[in-house]
Amino acid sequence: MKSLLLLAALFLISFKINAVSTTSDNKIKQVHFWEGVPGVLIIHADMSKTEGCTRTDQYILREAHPFFKELYSLLLSAHISGQHVRLGLKNCDSSFPSIVNIYSNK
Repeated sequence: MKSLLLLAALFLISFKINAVSTTSDNKIKQVHFWEGVPGVLIIHADMSKTEGCTRTDQYILREAHPFFKELYSLLLSAHISGQHVRLGLKNCDSSFPSIVNIYSNK
């Protein structure tokens, strides 16, 4: 019985650690690259704080993301058209919250 409770507790802890937080639906205000940063930097109109990241002024979409080109295209399209998007954030990279998903309602 104790081992079952321990297993359940470990499962819940691992789920919380791997959870993706999201911003609200809003516009992309700025898209840019910065020397020495391994990806594109994004400023969203709703800059939510991400637990554990020291930078809260920008998000990063890592060039190493398996769908970098597709997500970058979606970000640029949303920025240029003024479309609202919701960003999925997980972990930190170079102190920035890391974008892992992008949600568009249209």
